[in-house]
Amino acid sequence: MASAADLLPYTYGRVILDGVKIAIKGVKRDTKISSRKQVNSLAPNLIHSLDASHLTMVTTE
Repeated sequence: MASAADLLPYTYGRVILDGVKIAIKGVKRDTKISSRKQVNSLAPNLIHSLDASHLTMVTTE
């Protein structure tokens, strides 16, 4: 059975810089990008972005 790290398409790392912990996330080089998933996620991500912008404008007025 695959571990959780094998299922995620990202690599993680932690760095301490001047006493501040920084988490670094990067895409694995051998990860294939799915064009179908990219197309299917476009509309929901756009709507979410517009909703967030609208909420920001309404609450700051």
